[in-house]
This record gives sequence, C-alpha cells and structure tokens, in this order.
Amino acid sequence: MKHKLESRLHLTPEQIKKISPRMEQTARELDAVHEKSMFEIEAVFQRSNADIAKELTPEQQPLLAEMDHERHKFFAEHHPEG
Repeated sequence: MKHKLESRLHLTPEQIKKISPRMEQTARELDAVHEKSMFEIEAVFQRSNADIAKELTPEQQPLLAEMDHERHKFFAEHHPEG
C-alpha cells in the first residue's frame, strides 16, 4: 500500500516521512482484523462440522474429519503467515 501511494501520488521524501507512521498503523490494524476474521471463520467451520457430524454415519464421520484436515492444510499452504 505504501509503495503504491509513493509511486502513484509521486510523494516527496518529506511526505513519505510524515505519512509513514500512519501507514504502519494501518498495516497493524489490517493484520489484527485479518487475524480476528480467521478465528471467526474457524469457529464457523467447527460449529458447522459438529452439526453435520451428528447426521453422519460412523463411516462418514472420519471422512468429514479428513475433509477438515484438508481444509486446514490448504489454508496453511496458501496463507503461511496465518
């Protein structure tokens, strides 16, 4: 975001110096929102899987658990910072 502002707005070094603290604050805020969202999404999946599992046969339940494991693996591979 900072680089885009610098290049698109042709900011001066003085302007960059002045807005850098705000850009850093913005990055921290966005990281916090992202982290909170990931926790909330995981909670939704956990509730959903718990409800679905109640309707599955004993043979189907491990398959649901495997699907959940695959979802975790996919997320870890595509969002390594999370």
